[in-house]
Amino acid sequence: ARDAAALVRFLKWFEDTAPAGTLTELDVVARLHDFRAETGVLKDESFETISATGAHGASPHYKVTDESNAPILPGQLFLIDSGGQYADG
Repeated sequence: ARDAAALVRFLKWFEDTAPAGTLTELDVVARLHDFRAETGVLKDESFETISATGAHGASPHYKVTDESNAPILPGQLFLIDSGGQYADG
């Protein structure tokens, strides 16, 4: 439930922010981590977050790097796969 609440806050932020076209794959990874960390009991991520837009979304287990980091453009597919581990569950 704690992680679901952080994810819902993230999705609302993404819905409001992404249409401007100013976000990148790495921006999204960092912001989702921030929402989870704001709970005060985040131990770690369950696995490295997959944040992929456009053609990157078709690559199984895509790993964004500084070199591959792409802008998330309006109308493009965006895929995110992530999870969090918490001290209390």
